[in-house]
Amino acid sequence: MEKTLKVINDMKLAGIIKDYAVGGSIGTMFYTESFHTKDLDIFVYPKIVAGLIRLDEIHNYLKSKGYRWEGQYVIIKGVPVDFIPVYDELTQEALKKSVIKAFGNLKVKVFRPEYLIAIAIKTGREQDSIKIIRITKEASLNKNLLFDILKRYNLKYELK
Repeated sequence: MEKTLKVINDMKLAGIIKDYAVGGSIGTMFYTESFHTKDLDIFVYPKIVAGLIRLDEIHNYLKSKGYRWEGQYVIIKGVPVDFIPVYDELTQEALKKSVIKAFGNLKVKVFRPEYLIAIAIKTGREQDSIKIIRITKEASLNKNLLFDILKRYNLKYELK
């Protein structure tokens, strides 16, 4: 995973991506015990040309480095990576307010746990409920920030 994240950091340094943050299950694991996941979700600011989201610069760069695709994932150093353009105000804010975390010898941008919870609530899948429970039990949360995010984005969730 560290080699994969180094490639992502290198893409930012090269200007291929403006900014990024780790989200999804891997983002959750920066705050909780490890659990099984199949991919690394990298949220990025997309290029928009004529109203269309364009990720071709990312794809062309990775292709030039010899990485291959399997479905929606690009396999970087053996890890399936999903580049996800920020798609609404919540994910844009989550990316903007992401924090730097250590991963091995790297510094990596990661969504704050409060945003991981809010995005999981909004997405609403069963696997997201599991993430929410894990984060609320295992992570140090800024509850005022969490409640503010939930209120501003009109999100509701009751812990069971």
